[in-house]
Amino acid sequence: MYLSLAGVVLACFRKAVQRFRLWHVVLMAAVPLPYLAMISGWVFREAGRQPWVVYGLLKTEDAVSGHSPGTMLASLITFTVLFAALAVLNGWLLLRYARLGPVEAGLGHDERAAAEPVTAGPPPFIPRY
Repeated sequence: MYLSLAGVVLACFRKAVQRFRLWHVVLMAAVPLPYLAMISGWVFREAGRQPWVVYGLLKTEDAVSGHSPGTMLASLITFTVLFAALAVLNGWLLLRYARLGPVEAGLGHDERAAAEPVTAGPPPFIPRY
């Protein structure tokens, strides 16, 4: 959430977005954070539920879902097929853009180089991946 807020503020300043290399490193390091939050939330939720069953405050039959085994199997199959399709689509898109390369895909292309006249001074920032 804080990274999103900082990203909105930085987006107001075009030069900051293009030249602030530390921000790019922070964003790359933040990629696993949503997955960590998701797994942590699940672990804490399940760990918090267990003492109620262990100490007899919640009966096991009340803690178990009331759905039939057929409904649970259909749900498992549906989600497995959906996630497999999304994984295949994700892999296909990654390969497609990787084959194009950074220039053809528009990644790492510095639009300022063509628009601005060449002057003496530091070279424009071009990300190197």
